[in-house]
Parts: sequence; structure tokens; C-alpha cells
Amino acid sequence: MTNGSITGNYNEWAMRSYFGRVNINWDNRYLLEANLRADGSSKFAPDNRWGYFPSVSAGWRISEETFMQNTSSWLNQLKLRVSYGSLGNNATSSYYMYQSLFATANYILNGTIAGGLAQAVLANPNLTWEKTYMTNIGLDFAFLNNRLSGSVDVYNKDTKGILISLPVTLEHGTSVVPNQNAGEVNNKGFELDLRWNDRIGRVSYNVGFNMGFVNNKVTKFQGDVSSISGVYKIQEGKPINQLYVVTVDRIVRDQSDLDYVQSLVDKKPNYFATYQRPELGDFLYRDANGDGKLDTNDRVEIGYGTLPRLTYGANLGLAWNGFDFSVLFQGVGNHQVYYNNQAFRFVTVMGQSLIKDITDNAWTPENPYNSKYPILRNNANSKNNIASDAFVHNAAYFRCKNIQFGYTVPKKITKKFFVENLKIYTSIDNLFTITKFPGLDPEVGANVGYPSVRQYSVGLNISF
Repeated sequence: MTNGSITGNYNEWAMRSYFGRVNINWDNRYLLEANLRADGSSKFAPDNRWGYFPSVSAGWRISEETFMQNTSSWLNQLKLRVSYGSLGNNATSSYYMYQSLFATANYILNGTIAGGLAQAVLANPNLTWEKTYMTNIGLDFAFLNNRLSGSVDVYNKDTKGILISLPVTLEHGTSVVPNQNAGEVNNKGFELDLRWNDRIGRVSYNVGFNMGFVNNKVTKFQGDVSSISGVYKIQEGKPINQLYVVTVDRIVRDQSDLDYVQSLVDKKPNYFATYQRPELGDFLYRDANGDGKLDTNDRVEIGYGTLPRLTYGANLGLAWNGFDFSVLFQGVGNHQVYYNNQAFRFVTVMGQSLIKDITDNAWTPENPYNSKYPILRNNANSKNNIASDAFVHNAAYFRCKNIQFGYTVPKKITKKFFVENLKIYTSIDNLFTITKFPGLDPEVGANVGYPSVRQYSVGLNISF
């Protein structure tokens, strides 16, 4: 029997909000809505506690105008929308960062250990709300007796005073660095939604397609000074959390490649002072800046950040004589992620496994030219596990998210059993995924999370 311990913590914070709304509808053609909310958060100092977030939107039903009467035979709706608004975020990494926190610590006084207090968390009394300002222009439409409908939106979103913890020099000590209102990010994009509803005889059907594209950029951070955390980089004028890694020139496959490696050393003896000199089967990394040596300055920017720029989806639905069928697809476009964990690595670790693709296609003396991956080494030799584009993968995918087939029993039958509605259905989730991503699931991406599972189900919906 062992003695256990009980630990815990308690935090408390509060927020108070006031909001109001005004709606105006003139002749069902001109629409106006204005909102104003005020939020106060205890996470900020009293002088910075309140944030004010207005928004306004206007709509014009163009199709209701008298000059559009001649289009009524084919145009059912045409509406222009314009909106502008702001939102606030108070999600700090600690609840009271405007106050310093202290913890017990030991000091040496006159050669003896004495107890005392040390500042464990630095304070930032100027911390306040992170604010997002968004402008949106949209168009809603419907044609051909509402068979074709959809919407198009173009937006611009600016986030200012982002709540983040910036890197600091080691001289500040071991105290926790508080959040700061540092940095601004801009997101521009558009969204498209199209739907077609129709019938052929007794068969009704619907088809839908949607897509979204967004481009983000850090507009204010630290000037020309970048912040690098692991394989990610933040810098003004660049996408947020852009990949920043060295690139692979080649796998050293034979003696001619070894001779090339030697020629690099002959030109500059300290060429491999930072990264180990490669042997047969190893990666040779690229001198990207051309200064005659390999080091961290040879890292390059790859991709557009941690979120995909392009997302899309499609759906199909059919109905006939009580039978219904639907299928849903989704996917993302070119999306670069860094994946160097679990089974995808080039070192062997006792008690862990590698994916078959790596073990079958790693460099060996018997397979020097057709290999996709470097020689496998134990974890004591990590020269091929350097953060490089060898671990950058395209996480684009196309997935059949759901398929469902059902049958609704006619009411003339169900009413005999005092049942209002009876539907029998079966469905499949995540039937298939088309992707080149080597990880468990492109939707999970570089995270080591539980992948989307294929799931079969049979159900019965009854209402009385």
C-alpha cells in the first residue's frame, strides 16, 4: 500500500456585459441593424477592464425594386449585404496577469539557506482586450423558381492587440512572462455557397457545393525582427506561424555523392560545423543562403501557416417514394504541415514502431538508388531527424464524410399503430479518404490525435 496525495487548484474570474440592438425594415427592401455591446472582464486591470464593440449591417433587396419587375420570371431573389463589426477576446493564459505572483524560494544569506519569496509571474497592468474588426460584403441570389440559389461573401478581418506571450531574453530570470497586446493579423478571403434543388418525375434531388479561401498575414509584430518557436516563424509581412526549416538537397547514395560532400569540405573546412557531416544513406542539407556553410541561417519559409487556405465541400441528396439517400464530401486544398512524430521518423527507438513505407523504402546498400528515405539509424544518431522539409507534407485531402440511406414508412400504415412518423436508416461515416499525407489522419494533421474512424450505424426514428 502506498500513500497518495490530493492536489488541486481554484480560480475565479468574472465578466459583465451590456448590449443593445436596433432593427429597421423599410418596405421590405431596405434593412438596417445596429448593435452595441460592452464587456468588462476581471482578467484586466480596472483601468483597462471594459471593451466596447459596435457592429452595423445593411441589406438591400434589389429584386423587390420596381425596376426589377421584368426579371421576376427567372429571378426570385437578389440581395446585397454589407456589414462591419468588432468583437473582443479576453482569453489570457492566466486569470490575473495584471498582478504579480510570488512563490516561496530559498536564498543564501551569510552562508546559510534562508526561506523567502520570489516573483514567479511578472505583471502586465496594461493588458486589455484583443479586438477583431471585420468588414463583409455579400450577395444572396435565387434563380429559376428557387431551383438555383446561393451566396457569395468577400471579407476583410483585422485582429489587433493579439494576446500572446513574446519570447524574452534569458536575463529576465525564470519568472513566467505575461501576455501582451502585441501583434496584428489580417485575414482576407471569400466564401461561395451554391445549391440546386429540382425534381425529375417523382424523384426530387438537391446538389450543393461550398468553398472558402483565406489568406492571412502578420501586419504588425516586431518590425524586421522575427519570432521563431520550433519549426514555426512569425514575422511582419508573412503568414502567421509559417514553417521555417532547412531543406534537403539529396540523399547521399553512392561514392560520387561522397566525393561531392568532400568537395564542400575542401572549399570550407567548417562547412558541417553546425550539422553533422553526412555518410552513405544520410541527408545532405542545402546551403540555401549560399554562404558556403550549413547552419540555422539556411532555413527557408514554407507554406502559408498552420491553417489551410482552401476548404471545400459538396453534398448530394435524392428522395423517391419514401426512400432517401444523401452523401457528404469535404476536403482542403494544398496545406503544408510539419509531421515528425510517432511512426514517421528516420530513427529506431526501442519499444516503438515505424510505418511500413519507411522501412520498405529506406536507403540500404542493397537499395541505394530507388529509396525515398535516408538510412535508418538508432535514436543516438539524429543527423537525419533535423527539422527539415523532409517532414513537411501536403495534408490536402478529399473525404467522404457521410453516406446515409433511409426509408420512411407511409403514414397510412404507421397511423394504424398510433405512430406519427417511422423512419429506418443506415449510415456510414468516413467511408474513404484520398490523400498523400503519411500520418494517421490529414484532418488531424500534425497533431497526435485520435484519427477519424469509419463508423457504421443502423437507426430507427419514431415519433408519436
